[in-house]
Amino acid sequence: MKDSNKESFIPLNKPKSWVISVISALAGLLIAGPIIFLGAYLDIALIKGIGITLFFVCCSTGAVTAIYLTIGMIKGKYRNMKDREWRKQLW
Repeated sequence: MKDSNKESFIPLNKPKSWVISVISALAGLLIAGPIIFLGAYLDIALIKGIGITLFFVCCSTGAVTAIYLTIGMIKGKYRNMKDREWRKQLW
C-alpha cells in the first residue's frame, strides 16, 4: 500500500524526458567525473577510460533527451502537465 503523504524521488509533474535528462547529467558529473579523476590520480588508464566512456554516455543521453524535451516544449506538449505515476507520464 502506498503512503500518499510520502514524497516521490521522481517528480510526478515533470515529463520523462526532463527526469532522464537531469538524472543523466547528474550521473555524468557525480559518478563519471570522480572516476575520471581517480583514474588520472592513480595513473590507471583503464579506470580513466571507463570514466570517460561513462561520462560520454551520460552526456549523450542527457543531450538527446534535452533535445526531445525542447521540441516537446516548443510544440506545447507539456502545457497541461498533471501529476501522474511514472509509467503514465508523458515523454
